[in-house]
Amino acid sequence: MPSTVLIITNDHDSHADHVIRELQRRDVPVFRFHPEDFPHACSVSIEIDHGRIDGEIKNAYHRVALSDVSAAWFRRSRNLHNGRLNQTSEKLVDYVHAQSAATLAALVEGLRTLWVGQPDVLRRAEIKARQLAEDCTSQDWGVTYDELEPHFDRFEYLYGICGKAGNLKGQVQPGGNPFEGPRSREYPNPPMKTSHVGAIYGKAARELGYHPFPAPSANMIRPYTNPYGVTLGACVYCGYCERFGCEMGAKASPQTTVLPVLMKNPNYELRTLANVIKVNLDSDRKRAIGVTSLGCTKSSRCIAEILLSKIRLSSLAE
Repeated sequence: MPSTVLIITNDHDSHADHVIRELQRRDVPVFRFHPEDFPHACSVSIEIDHGRIDGEIKNAYHRVALSDVSAAWFRRSRNLHNGRLNQTSEKLVDYVHAQSAATLAALVEGLRTLWVGQPDVLRRAEIKARQLAEDCTSQDWGVTYDELEPHFDRFEYLYGICGKAGNLKGQVQPGGNPFEGPRSREYPNPPMKTSHVGAIYGKAARELGYHPFPAPSANMIRPYTNPYGVTLGACVYCGYCERFGCEMGAKASPQTTVLPVLMKNPNYELRTLANVIKVNLDSDRKRAIGVTSLGCTKSSRCIAEILLSKIRLSSLAE
């Protein structure tokens, strides 16, 4: 039975150090893998034999068979995904980097075990090795990232998200998150201002080989009008937005970006203190036609059926 815990990290991870010591105290075998050492200081081999994926990871001190890995923890790494490389480059170093990246991607996608922090769950898989295993019970998501991306994009422009793209149509962009999936266009607003402490932290992180980037925010850096025609104000950096309403109207939420438009629709009714307890289907039980909700008032409880045909949200985008 598999017994080894695979920890994917780097050599400057004190948190992983403590976890490994605790696992060893409990006599749990651990293999610490630093992708930044691959391929010059460690090796990874992957093979498919009779519908089963196997192979091993080996460094100067230890080795572990993939079939002996009972759990994998992706903690942090400097070399697991370094962006898209030129697969047709004639430079030897580019070829080595491309092949190394493909091998590491195959390791992540093909390791059939219990994962903590699986790095590619929300990214469209480029390596399909795991699907070649006949007895594999795992499945791809029902939709791909490419199918979801237009909806992510629509949401970001509806809420005026501030940020910096790290991957535009497959091209890694400086200053953004180089590990994100490819997006079709930039954020609707630039990122928030960086504080002095944040600038110092970012500089130190870059010097250590990391990729700091401004976190996306639903606070407007400038006045913004969304596709529904709702205008949000600019953030004044007062610092009280986490648990409070915004006096400048600069914080995006359903109350500030969608409800103002819905409330003008004569077919729309907002019911507070109500919980949907059932989705109602048509006679073929293939299409949702409404919901049954349990509404609470101060004096009584009532059950109401709401027909989706009354609420045409799609008309707002037309």
